[in-house]
Amino acid sequence: MSCPKWLSRSRSNFLGLPQLWSPQLWRTPFLRRIFSPQGWRGKWFPLALLLGWAVAIGWGQIAAISADLPPLQQRGYVTIAIQDQSYPLSFRDAQGQRTGWEIEIAERLAQELVGQPHAARFQVVRNLDRIPAVAEGRVDLAIARVSATAARRRLVDFSLPYYWDGTGLITQRSDWRSISDFRRGRIAVLVHSSTFYTLQYSLPQAQLSFVTSYAEAVQQLNAGIIDAFAADQSLLSGWQRQDARYRLLPFQLSIEPLAIVLPKGLQHAELRYRVNQILQQWRREEWLKERAAVWGLPWAIVERN
Repeated sequence: MSCPKWLSRSRSNFLGLPQLWSPQLWRTPFLRRIFSPQGWRGKWFPLALLLGWAVAIGWGQIAAISADLPPLQQRGYVTIAIQDQSYPLSFRDAQGQRTGWEIEIAERLAQELVGQPHAARFQVVRNLDRIPAVAEGRVDLAIARVSATAARRRLVDFSLPYYWDGTGLITQRSDWRSISDFRRGRIAVLVHSSTFYTLQYSLPQAQLSFVTSYAEAVQQLNAGIIDAFAADQSLLSGWQRQDARYRLLPFQLSIEPLAIVLPKGLQHAELRYRVNQILQQWRREEWLKERAAVWGLPWAIVERN
């Protein structure tokens, strides 16, 4: 059995696939036995079918890699899932314009991916829709305060971290300064937040309660119903910046990498490579660090990682 001419002429060495189609390999007794008429009718049929299926699927996926990023560039824009009530990461200012650190990241990333300005098209999503929006192909990627976890990696891929966030505590109490002061304190967290489990581990004796929104947490802090509110430190730093009555405690109960959510699959390899390449360049230029400082985000934990 001879190798098809169009395959034997291939010069690509990605994953060594051309070697599968080399004439020398096809002349080996093993493959001649599998793909002979007797092999198809006999015990070798299942193995022949499996090999053919694997090669066909692998070849199709590799051919699709180069079809990922160019369509974005031809289309001229990138659809990005964001949030719009996450000061200082992503929010609307007094004039109703979207702004924030993640908005700046999204706008510059889209420009570098497409090669022209104003290439970001935003789609606001809820917390629960950040991962499905990318996994289902409704957006190209998401920059929406998403921590890269093992569970989420089953559905999507992630870029390199652009920030290391974590659970922090904010309070109005001036007499409580260390984590030991809060061991029996009254601490609230958002409903369905993973912060609850972090507090259970770090402060097992604390009195934990739930709030349905950040506004409710503010009300309970102001009324003295709770001693502290626990959430992502990136958001709590915005609270402290907007209102001097709040004090963000100088420690983190957890460390979580914030990353760009990307579609899963070999066909999106070029997009993932290019996004990571851009992030690495920003780190070298210290652009991420400079813009984080502008928005009042702590950077010391990032430098340690």
